[in-house]
Amino acid sequence: MTTYLFAGPSLPDAAGLLAGDDVTVLPPVGAGDLLKLAPKQGDVVGIVDGYFRQTRAVRHKEILALIESGVTVVGAASMGALRAAELDTFGMRGVGRVYRDYRDGRLTADDEVALLHGPPEDGYRPITEALVNIRATLRLCVREGILDEPTAEDLAAELARRPYRLRSYPALIELARALGAEKLEALRHVCTTRPVNLKRDDALELIAELRTLRPGPEPASFTLARSIYLHRWQLGARDLDTEDGPIPELSILRMCQLFAEDYPDFYRNLVHTHIVQECTDRPPAADPGRRPGTRPPSHDHPRDPPTSWTSWACG
Repeated sequence: MTTYLFAGPSLPDAAGLLAGDDVTVLPPVGAGDLLKLAPKQGDVVGIVDGYFRQTRAVRHKEILALIESGVTVVGAASMGALRAAELDTFGMRGVGRVYRDYRDGRLTADDEVALLHGPPEDGYRPITEALVNIRATLRLCVREGILDEPTAEDLAAELARRPYRLRSYPALIELARALGAEKLEALRHVCTTRPVNLKRDDALELIAELRTLRPGPEPASFTLARSIYLHRWQLGARDLDTEDGPIPELSILRMCQLFAEDYPDFYRNLVHTHIVQECTDRPPAADPGRRPGTRPPSHDHPRDPPTSWTSWACG
């Protein structure tokens, strides 16, 4: 069994925390990364963080393809919590408070977990703050009597109206200036010395889950529709080794489509073979107009289509 973890700003020290564990730590997941990973049946994939702005977000169908192939997928904290709340009915596992809040409808907006951060070499240094963390810090202030609940909710609602790239603790302090000097200073002290990092807490819970997880041979509860889009994503994720280095299979296919003179015949024959095979494997449909016990019409009758026609008509 191989275990993978996609983590970034929610858990920048993931590699250090898992140094003694047999877990491969990877950067935040993006579209195509799970298909490039190509995990096998019995492997485990943990998702904490994921990109969504500078690259396309990890697609739901990529995760479903893994689950169908027998891979255990667990999500928490950020992108992992979002996808787990959306796909838990299909077998993806969710961990942590953020996941439960999305699952139960207490959180609905995707940007609740979004933030701006620095590059990996800078340790994913946060530039803004995720609203789920600010909400958790405001709840702490309510419990300690610094704020009343309506005030905390108003402050969170005001930040929610702003784009995620403009949310931060300094912005929260600026919004709270009407509270008065004493409460403002108490709020500032909590925000600067002990803010709640809910996303990190959930990511640590996911690590604990990975350490104890023993995937069982549970079959997927669905059959994945293998659309042309999934096929194209898989071709784009897989590489062929050449003298010039690895080249995506999709790029090679496009070159063949453009320049190979025999490609039209090759493609037509491939499609015809696939259709015939699909029709051969499919059981014949029952004739609702025929009485039980009577013989089906003969294909020798001039009004009945020949057998080959019925094969081409299915699907």
